[in-house]
Amino acid sequence: VLGVFGCVLEKVLGITYFISKYLQTENIDLAIAIESVELTIQKLQDLRTEETFVSIFHRACEIAKEVGTSPTIPRVVGTQKHRENYAILNNDHVSYYRQSLYYPYLDDILASFNERFKMNSNIFVSLSSLLPSKIGNLSFSDIQPAIDFYEEDLRSNNQNIHMDLLKNEFEFWKQKWSNEENDLPKNALDTLLKCPKFQRLCTITSGT
Repeated sequence: VLGVFGCVLEKVLGITYFISKYLQTENIDLAIAIESVELTIQKLQDLRTEETFVSIFHRACEIAKEVGTSPTIPRVVGTQKHRENYAILNNDHVSYYRQSLYYPYLDDILASFNERFKMNSNIFVSLSSLLPSKIGNLSFSDIQPAIDFYEEDLRSNNQNIHMDLLKNEFEFWKQKWSNEENDLPKNALDTLLKCPKFQRLCTITSGT
């Protein structure tokens, strides 16, 4: 069991290692982080196939053979209290470990990624829309999720948000960057250095 799980870990951690290191870097760019997380999730989902696990299992068998052993299936009894009984035909080791170890492990990791990163992804995407490098083909409605999320921060003296004013600032912001073709800022930190006049939009983009 440990040999099979070790090979599964090797495969999975080979994908998650890079996103883990990136998310720990200073001055991380939220837009790139979102794209990296979504790419990682897709790669993990792509692993969840029978063919992929067959390859992993064969690798585990090769390692086991080198130390004079081989993967085994735990004894199946009629009533089991401490672990699942899996319906395995013809003592099929591959099917057993795929169902009992590989799929549950992948599903748990994917659930963790989705819980941590996908819940507010629409807000993050909305925020990234304000970046000069992305705003060219976008409309005011594209940042609505961010406006709703930051409603309290955008209020002036506890008054309601003036949507017309905010929309005008968005259009000014969009026009400003449409006049510049080269070296458009691609992250929030670089953007904030160049936008002293657009206070409300700066309030939103600072979230990235």
